[in-house]
Amino acid sequence: MLKNRSFPSWTAPIVGALVTIYLLYRFDFLGKGPSLLRIAFAGAIGFLGGGVLWFMDFIENRAKKSDAPNATVSIIVLALVPFTFWIPLLGLIITSFAIHRAHWLALPDWISFIVACLWFLALGITLVLGVFFGVDFFTGR
Repeated sequence: MLKNRSFPSWTAPIVGALVTIYLLYRFDFLGKGPSLLRIAFAGAIGFLGGGVLWFMDFIENRAKKSDAPNATVSIIVLALVPFTFWIPLLGLIITSFAIHRAHWLALPDWISFIVACLWFLALGITLVLGVFFGVDFFTGR
């Protein structure tokens, strides 16, 4: 995933936090000036984004080195997806884990398509609610 990288993959959350804090200073959209709370919020968002990249790189490297995981756990996680995808952050995590685990199962294409669609719905719900609460938090409206 991260080919020809100039940083080790474990530094992705740190680099993400530093980049978003820099972008906060560079593009001050609200015009209020950076406060400690806004810096912490921007750093947390960047840290989470970098953590996602680190997790994806970890999964790719681990998939090359290990055998297939337990099929029972994979089926249980896949069965949880329709019931949890609508929960803002938890649904995204469970759906991502299900997609990762479904890689080793010989599933029909229509099941993989449904799980991928539910992942996109979970991502959209998480992003919309994150932006909504972020705007509400920063503007106080």
